[in-house]
Amino acid sequence: MVKRFLVLLLIASMLFMIMPGCAADEGSDTETTAAEGDTAPPDVTDAPETTKAPETTPKETEPPIEYEYATVFKVDFTSMPDGSAPFSVNMVENLRIEGGLMKGTGTGGDPFTTYTGGDAVFPAESVQEIRIKLKNYSIDYNFQFFFTTETVGWSEPASYKEYLDWSGDDGDDNDWNLITIDTSYSDEWVGNITNFRLDPSSAEGDFEYEYIEFLSKTVKE
Repeated sequence: MVKRFLVLLLIASMLFMIMPGCAADEGSDTETTAAEGDTAPPDVTDAPETTKAPETTPKETEPPIEYEYATVFKVDFTSMPDGSAPFSVNMVENLRIEGGLMKGTGTGGDPFTTYTGGDAVFPAESVQEIRIKLKNYSIDYNFQFFFTTETVGWSEPASYKEYLDWSGDDGDDNDWNLITIDTSYSDEWVGNITNFRLDPSSAEGDFEYEYIEFLSKTVKE
């Protein structure tokens, strides 16, 4: 009886010693699993493909408009002999043709010359541009062109004002002024043109003209 009791006690002691080891083994397994989970590489998502920029078609640039010009009327001093000029004057002295130029000297604040040739007569609609070549030795830059028609006399509305590029104020750099007038800028440019007048500046000083040309302007086909 006592022997049986001792055997049972021994078995119980052995079981008691084995159970903590099993518990430790179970915990060890759990920790190992967790550690393995921590070291597992994270999921890598593939980078999105780059969207290709859409192809663009170069914008077509329209070619500049080209024009054809024809002379309707011209006063060309290069073809005139030296002598008197076909103009009347106001505040201008010594007006003359010399060396293919019309030359004169303004003596006041409103010098001008009026054409007296009598042949500057043409339909206004036939002329879209007026070109004048002028050398200005005064210190003023204001030029004005007047015209008359069958119904309109000398007046400010029947004129074009231009600001010159050069004057005597520029010293040795003073050069030719190539004046271009767009006739559409005056509402009075209608009917038949009958005459014109040139105001080289608004100050005293010498001036020279090479030509005054009236041109038709059409789109080149």
